[in-house]
Amino acid sequence: MRPSHTSSYILDNAATQAAQRFAGLEASYDPVTIRQLADIAVTAGWSCLEVGGGGGSIARFLAGQVSPDGHVVATDIDPRWLRTGHPAIELRRHDITADELEPAAFDLVHERLVLIHLPERDQALSRMIEAVKPGGWLLIEDFDCSWLPLGPYGEPAQAALFAKVVGALHLVLEQAGLDMAYGRRFPSLLRAQGLVDVHVEGHIAVMAGGSPESGVMRANVEQLRDRMTDLAPVSNEEIGRFYRLLEDPGFTFSYQPMVSARGRRPA
Repeated sequence: MRPSHTSSYILDNAATQAAQRFAGLEASYDPVTIRQLADIAVTAGWSCLEVGGGGGSIARFLAGQVSPDGHVVATDIDPRWLRTGHPAIELRRHDITADELEPAAFDLVHERLVLIHLPERDQALSRMIEAVKPGGWLLIEDFDCSWLPLGPYGEPAQAALFAKVVGALHLVLEQAGLDMAYGRRFPSLLRAQGLVDVHVEGHIAVMAGGSPESGVMRANVEQLRDRMTDLAPVSNEEIGRFYRLLEDPGFTFSYQPMVSARGRRPA
């Protein structure tokens, strides 16, 4: 299915940095997502929907859980990086903000780092919930950039540089319509949608230069570098020094909390 309109997603999958971003996100956050799926107890025979499948790692994990009789639909508005490699996976080009889904068709619907990027996030969330079977589960996971400031540890000048460049990145993302405090809305948001057994928790990673999270941050800055230097008071020279910090194992920082929220549609 081809999307009905072009996405305004600022971190476009067509960019070469997308591969590095997906690899870093998988290494960093697949264990977080898999723990949530274990708590939900995804099992053989389930039908699952993976919205915004990225590189496909969670779709492949789900396929292993639901086989031999289950089914996984993995969607993306631009699925060029979505590697399936499993007979239980159906790959679908799909825009969650505009294209319909089968109603009440899935035992599990999951997204990670999709809704936070969408100005039409409320409409997209409603569409996802409508696709959940009665008694089935919704799992949404997005960053919350408002709970805590990023905490760099290093020389004061290094910490100031890190904060400046990340601040410029966040400014560009906010200008593009991201809800930087989206994760803190999850408990009330899912209950307002009528879900029950709602559970919300956050994961905070503390990492050093050279980590997968550093690679994600570098990929995002590289992709948005021109916008950052145009919109914010940060220079290309400062961004170059920021890249060197991201490669320095002696420099550490905390990342934004990944908030995971799950709820069950009443039977």
